[in-house]
Amino acid sequence: MLSLLIHSILAVAPQQDLHVEGLTRAGQIGGVTGSVTYGSSFSSGWEITAGGKRRAMRYDDFGFLELGAFSATGSSSGEAVDVTGRVVGWSEADVNGVQVRLPFQYEEATGMVALPMANATEGWAEDVSIFGIEIVGTMRLANGRLQAWEYRPGSSVQVEPLSTPAGWESEALAAEGQFIGGLVRDPNGREFAAVWDFHRDLAIVPTPGVGNARVTGFGFSGTKAMCGWYLDAQGNAQSFFGNADVPQDPLTFLPTLGGTWCKAVSTDGFEVVGSSEDSQGQSRAFSFRLGDAQMSDMNDRMPIGSPVTLTEAVSIEFGPILAIQGSIAGQERGFRGTRLNLHVSPATAGQVTSLQTTRAPVGSLAVYVFGFGTGMTAVPGCPGLHADIASARVIARGRVTAQGNHVATVHVPSKASGRTVLVQTILPEVCMSTAVVSVTVN
Repeated sequence: MLSLLIHSILAVAPQQDLHVEGLTRAGQIGGVTGSVTYGSSFSSGWEITAGGKRRAMRYDDFGFLELGAFSATGSSSGEAVDVTGRVVGWSEADVNGVQVRLPFQYEEATGMVALPMANATEGWAEDVSIFGIEIVGTMRLANGRLQAWEYRPGSSVQVEPLSTPAGWESEALAAEGQFIGGLVRDPNGREFAAVWDFHRDLAIVPTPGVGNARVTGFGFSGTKAMCGWYLDAQGNAQSFFGNADVPQDPLTFLPTLGGTWCKAVSTDGFEVVGSSEDSQGQSRAFSFRLGDAQMSDMNDRMPIGSPVTLTEAVSIEFGPILAIQGSIAGQERGFRGTRLNLHVSPATAGQVTSLQTTRAPVGSLAVYVFGFGTGMTAVPGCPGLHADIASARVIARGRVTAQGNHVATVHVPSKASGRTVLVQTILPEVCMSTAVVSVTVN
């Protein structure tokens, strides 16, 4: 019986496996709030116009689209996007000579449409589930209190308030599957992390610290994962991960990147992303892998010499695709990130197997190297980058397709049975590398 054992090998240093694509137009100040790929890729965000107004944006595989605003002199912002390209957010409208925010959904067939609210003076949409089943947000009631709501496209007549204790406020920040997350605020102003379940019953997440806690994201589909943050006794933000189905279960608390605070804002159920202070006091985008509890600065995974500084990962969505806030030469910009990945098909001695590199920069050269032990082999032309394999040798190479993929086929020698081989993809033209894959052929 032939078998293949594949697992990641801990490298000497983080792989340079993160490819970022600038979404904000060159010369524009802007940001990205969400990205998703399901056949087509869509991202939501905002840019500052020449007149100083913030305007909602949608980015896709073909370019960008400014969504406008309800008022010609008003601002707007796209806050989330689903797999159909529907963008939700807020836009200012002129009401009796005053600019007020209204929640919107944007679809190509209808354009920007306000979501109807009752007994509210203003409101905004914060999130839409990946497949567009529900939109969530917050509105300000006539009595001045903030009230969380949900709206189901195609079935809701107007936004529907979520259960909130009498005299309290609530805000909805995230939605996915059967859950809605956010916060509730007591009359004294203390904020508690909150989850509304499938029946829209409210549960408070028991976080430590002094309050000001909130749930900011949920894992996709059946993961039932949630993430969020709270303020500790010193007033610093700290992050948590937990079970949205049983919010009272013990929470997992995330480390920082060496500084005093960490804010988790999104999860796919396997990884948590957000921003954290590093040892130099700077805000940096982070990734926390739940499987091995590995915390990493996304800037350390960028190609060496990149001019981009990543300050906050704002979304990890179905794909998985990352929406990341950052800067170039100090100018705030929005980016979509993908991770270079290597997959090795089952190998049989004396037969052909395939090596597939995915999510790579289009047109870049993919070089596959192999060896028999961990170590370091320098990559010419990329100072500081190395293959994490001792005495690595090239086994195949080729150009990445327009879809960001490359497949190489290699013949497995008959004598390879029982041996373990380490394989890695290097992109020398952009100074990137995948994690090492270990292949044991029996």
